[in-house]
Amino acid sequence: TAAMARGGNASAQPLTAMVQVLLEELRPYYSQEQLKSESFGYTALSLVALSSLQCTISTQQLSMALQTTDTVERLEWILEWMQEHSNGLQEIAESRKQELLDCGERTDDL
Repeated sequence: TAAMARGGNASAQPLTAMVQVLLEELRPYYSQEQLKSESFGYTALSLVALSSLQCTISTQQLSMALQTTDTVERLEWILEWMQEHSNGLQEIAESRKQELLDCGERTDDL
């Protein structure tokens, strides 16, 4: 968790802050040894990342991710779902851009 607490890039900092909040909330339920372990930090990271996707994934996907005990597997699913969501947003943006072009609007700012 020390490596995660340092937060490498700016886009990871909000997630890192949320992980720290989660770890504080879990403090009464886990030993200090468990809380400070690197693997527990990554488990917390995966749960925070999963919570950020709650509005974009199905109930079945959420349930599956919460039930797995394999943090690597959960993180791989999260990455896949984030990429799918990003691709979907890109498709929507391209579609709207084309609609604007068809109406004669400028799209230099898109």
